[in-house]
Amino acid sequence: MHRIKPLLILFNISVFLFSCTSPGSLIDGNVSDNYYYNGSKTAVIFADMGGECYAIGCEEVEGADIDTFEPLNSIYARDKNYAYYEHERIAGADANTFKPLGEIYASDKNDVYYRNKRLPDERPGDFKALDGAYAVGTNAVYWAGEVVPSADPNTFEVVAFQIDTTTRYYGKDKNAIFCLEKHLSDQPTLFRPLNNDGYFVDGKDVYYAYSCESLGADPTTFEFLYKKDGSGSHYGKDSENVFLLGVGLHSVIEGADTETFEVLLCSGDGSREFAKDKNHVYTYGTVVEGANPKTFELPEECK
Repeated sequence: MHRIKPLLILFNISVFLFSCTSPGSLIDGNVSDNYYYNGSKTAVIFADMGGECYAIGCEEVEGADIDTFEPLNSIYARDKNYAYYEHERIAGADANTFKPLGEIYASDKNDVYYRNKRLPDERPGDFKALDGAYAVGTNAVYWAGEVVPSADPNTFEVVAFQIDTTTRYYGKDKNAIFCLEKHLSDQPTLFRPLNNDGYFVDGKDVYYAYSCESLGADPTTFEFLYKKDGSGSHYGKDSENVFLLGVGLHSVIEGADTETFEVLLCSGDGSREFAKDKNHVYTYGTVVEGANPKTFELPEECK
């Protein structure tokens, strides 16, 4: 019995951490799925996971006035006394004039805010929230509340692109292309999509705009490499290098031979991908030690 008690304690802790309960009743489901009255309607609850309250998923909006509390969108709210970001009071904000600007910015009669942070030197009449967490102020462009260095607010715009079914965004002004807050390319007129998976090209390089990476590839000779059945792979090449492609993977495969490099068809196991050139066999850009490219056979799980 003494051995069982620790297991019971761990089980009870696990149930507490991973069980879920309703935070109460939605205050205004047409505006927000995150703000609720508690069961006795004596407090306001912010549930950052919507209608589920996990052990760390719900917080009381301290000091909220029940009778005048008003959700403004999924993260902002106000009552007769205060403005709120999620469950936190926004210091100094004027509740009577507080309103969202898009999804993540807000303003009152005096100031502009990103979440619960006031943006210094910005005034609400001059501030415009854009898609992709971008915004344009009086003298600056912002991404997620931070100034985008060198971006021109007078010519800045946001451009949408698709990766599968997800819409992504990059910024563009007369001088440059921006990915999140990063200066990505200085050739905005030449910057264009290379495929539908987030790869772009200009006159100097190839870029992956999903993760704001430049490959260091020759844009005039770069191509994607495909398997023999025409399906895609995690490889590309230009006239001098072979590249491993993918989020967190992008790199030059040192020593790979561009003329003889080919991607092998491993149809039975989607989690593995083999390639070879005249010198080596590779799996995800790493040399398979001891494998002879002339005699290499795919493992059984690939067949």
